[in-house]
Amino acid sequence: MHLTELALTLGTWGVAPPCEESIIEVCDHLARFAKRADLTLELEVYSEWQRDRATLTHLLALATEGFPVVPVVRLEPRNDRLKDLAKLGVKRIVFDIPISPQTAGVRYLPHGPGRAIEAAAQGVRDAALLGICSEVALQDIARARLSDVEELIALCEREGIARGQATRYRLVDSTGFASPVAVKRVPRSLAGWVRTLHRSTDLPLDRFSVQASDRMGLGLANLLSGIQEGAGAASSLFGLGMGAGWGSTEAMLFHTDPEMDIRGLISLRETLAADRMNASARAFSGTDAWEVPSDTTPEALHQKSDSLFGFDPKKRLGISPPPLLTPLSGHAGLLHLMHRHFPERHFESDDPRSLEISKQFEQEFAEGRQQPVCWAELEPKIHSAGLLD
Repeated sequence: MHLTELALTLGTWGVAPPCEESIIEVCDHLARFAKRADLTLELEVYSEWQRDRATLTHLLALATEGFPVVPVVRLEPRNDRLKDLAKLGVKRIVFDIPISPQTAGVRYLPHGPGRAIEAAAQGVRDAALLGICSEVALQDIARARLSDVEELIALCEREGIARGQATRYRLVDSTGFASPVAVKRVPRSLAGWVRTLHRSTDLPLDRFSVQASDRMGLGLANLLSGIQEGAGAASSLFGLGMGAGWGSTEAMLFHTDPEMDIRGLISLRETLAADRMNASARAFSGTDAWEVPSDTTPEALHQKSDSLFGFDPKKRLGISPPPLLTPLSGHAGLLHLMHRHFPERHFESDDPRSLEISKQFEQEFAEGRQQPVCWAELEPKIHSAGLLD
């Protein structure tokens, strides 16, 4: 395999978002790496915060300087920022669309995949009217229905072609449920999806890309199987093995092209680690759990697991998702987590010490933190604040 096109999402990577200087340094290094490796590199930003807007401006400048870098923005369909992005010179965007009955059912109650298909087509149309090419990231493709995916592609093709844009499709195994073996049952294999959609839609292989979660430990294997089947590009949340539940970027590059010199990328670990990154996340439990509800009660966690995964992890795997703090947990969620681990202790709801801890986390979330707060991170702060004395 020889990889010619790679998409990397520049996310927060862990506990806190990287500073602007760090993210600019990473972009410059990746641009030089792409030029040496003769690799077209799509660098994706979310464009939610001012830091991301500064990164996007820098990426656009790199593209004009001759580096093989394609700036891409990730956003939701029907977004009011499309006109501003077009004025900046953005030519590529990625829409996240949940496509399986499980994930689309949660996101688009009560319509499910039908509403997701409509949202994708509307997003492609709105972007094409501004001269922007769309890529539709089909989340949870491993559990999607072939008829739903084919209908979505047909509608998006109609909207894009009518306005002179060729839409691309990213097959995202966001749950880690895919199998690296190209079995006949399409919804379990990225390779099977690539092969089947290429045949049924008559679209060229370079219009499809693949992305795989590592929640079940098969992210790299699933990704490689999709690339071997002929997918035009591979996608990863860039983080050198320190990202939020996706296979490590350096391992993917090594296995797709062993001759590629990735020593410079490995050296970026020091830059990323300086911004308080975490280790790779896993799905269901542990300090790095990623997919979590906004509430921290055990009932809410089980409800989210049932709706997202379609089964109770406790019954199937013997483990249960631990309570975590998210942007919507607030001070009440922090107190709940403390009571859960110390049920015999009484914590005052207006204690300035716990309020200060809660305020610190709220500030981190406001600045762009994505990873939820686990007990292993919270406990030292509780001890240092004297709440257990």
